[in-house]
Amino acid sequence: MKPPLLHISLVLLLACQPQNSASPDPFPSAESEVGTEIIRDTVTVMERIIDTVFIEKENTYWQSEFYLSYALPQWLKASPLLQGKTFAEKYVLDPRLNPMYLEADFNGDGTVDIALLIKNIATEDVGFAVVHGGTHEVFILGAGQESTPGFSSNPTYIDVWRINRERKNEPGLTEEEPLILENPSLEIKKSEVGGGLLYWDGAQYAYFHQTC
Repeated sequence: MKPPLLHISLVLLLACQPQNSASPDPFPSAESEVGTEIIRDTVTVMERIIDTVFIEKENTYWQSEFYLSYALPQWLKASPLLQGKTFAEKYVLDPRLNPMYLEADFNGDGTVDIALLIKNIATEDVGFAVVHGGTHEVFILGAGQESTPGFSSNPTYIDVWRINRERKNEPGLTEEEPLILENPSLEIKKSEVGGGLLYWDGAQYAYFHQTC
């Protein structure tokens, strides 16, 4: 009778096992979680004001009688030509360009001459005055005068002036030949447009046009 008992024991053993039990996985699958690390920091924006500059349309200090009397050569200030800002009675000094005056030996007599920026008191036409240092003789160019052929009596368009020391000067469309100069001359022009030269011809100042 032993074989039947063994069969019953096996049946009971199988029946007592859990129906849904799962064996532990010796190699479980690892699911990694991707995380985002947020780093917070504080950025301080620093603003520093260095200075404040106010630019006026006209620099009244440069045009003041005090500055003019300080900046001009002593020989000119001592001459009867200059009374405060008034020049040669009919004109006033008008430092509209930089520098306010130019010096060179324009007539070749060995003495330094001076070129000034002036304005006609009556008409307000602008121009230039050349004073010969040796004789204090005055030559008015523009400023209401039409004594210089080819040169405007009111050249308000000019915004650049300087000393020209070139001996050979190329002509513009209205001139035929280069101008040969033995002495310095005044180069006057409009920026990015052009201009010409005011030079001593031995008797007076003439104008040589260099642009179209």
